[in-house]
Amino acid sequence: MDPKGYSFLPRLVTAYRFSPTAVIRAMGVLGIVVIFGILCTQGDNRSVRQSRSAWGDLGDSEIDEYLSTERPLTEDFEVYTTDNGGVSRPPMKLLTLFTTFKPSKDRRNVYRSIIRNWGLMRPAVQPVLYATPDTDHSLSDYARQHGWDVYPVPRSNRFKTPFLKDMYLHAEKHYRTHFYGYSNGDLLFDQGLLDTLTDLHTALPHNRSMVVGRRTNYVLKDFDKDLEDLTTIKDFAAAQKERAESVRVFKAVAIDYFISNRGGVNWQKLPNFVIGRAGYDNYLIFFARKHCKAVVVDASRTIRALHLQGAGFKLTHRTSNDTDSKYNLRIIRSLREFKGPGQLIEQGNVNAAQLESRHRSGGIEFIPHRRNRSAKAVIETLHPVVL
Repeated sequence: MDPKGYSFLPRLVTAYRFSPTAVIRAMGVLGIVVIFGILCTQGDNRSVRQSRSAWGDLGDSEIDEYLSTERPLTEDFEVYTTDNGGVSRPPMKLLTLFTTFKPSKDRRNVYRSIIRNWGLMRPAVQPVLYATPDTDHSLSDYARQHGWDVYPVPRSNRFKTPFLKDMYLHAEKHYRTHFYGYSNGDLLFDQGLLDTLTDLHTALPHNRSMVVGRRTNYVLKDFDKDLEDLTTIKDFAAAQKERAESVRVFKAVAIDYFISNRGGVNWQKLPNFVIGRAGYDNYLIFFARKHCKAVVVDASRTIRALHLQGAGFKLTHRTSNDTDSKYNLRIIRSLREFKGPGQLIEQGNVNAAQLESRHRSGGIEFIPHRRNRSAKAVIETLHPVVL
């Protein structure tokens, strides 16, 4: 039993000029028993964490198996199970997760599924919709009905495409959570999102961090068909033969969600990139690593992100028909930080992350990324980390 975590008690007694004897008399036998029980629990938790045994690293061939295995969303995300089977409640919410919806009648059914899916993650996650003037009002109302907050997009370029950093700045100002994340509005998540962030907050409480990961493309045969009966990844997996043209893990250079801890990224210094246009995702990983000295975590193995799209990349944000399709690329070129597109992609894909997450008995751990040769050297500069 190690009461180190409760060393504040003698200082508290001294500060208020109470003698230890007087405190014990005031507390009585019941109070002493309660404190003793807490200290014992703390010691048990610590010993369990230290005795985790390894399952061994997951091979690439096992990723698909994990993606097809659903771990159901819990009913109350605010309750976290501790290592000894008890429960504890975090002092504040885990994540503020925000997005935008591109005006499109074709996307309406997809967006409604996303709204329901993210709504299931409350109260640990607070979903936020940043609505443009063209956003379908019925979607905004539907989002509110499922616990979302809805705000106008803070700022857009002259083509009415939202700036990324302004949404982060607005979210950090209006919400007090451990993490803040932007995701494309067509991504479904599972319990792995909550488990990964919870364990990351425990492992790296004093380091700047950003979580990214590969997505799985779920190509819908008919995206006009009603999706009201499909909300979770398990629902879509069960309906795969009927609804999906194909389901594949996508390449590492296209990233659709970025989750950073509070203060993990200096959003004020990020160039004025817009969402849904090529280049910003790769630059953001590079920016977090080089300019913010943040630890980038590839969570592809522990967070499933199911990307709902139509055949031929319909329903995606990126399209060459957009007037400002090269808006971000022009900004990146003007910065002169890369010799060419190849260098940007090399330094800005998920394999450039310093850490990757993986399942181990008792939870999720974070290890040097197996495809980043410089990862181990970077890890040595971190605050103590659970590996």
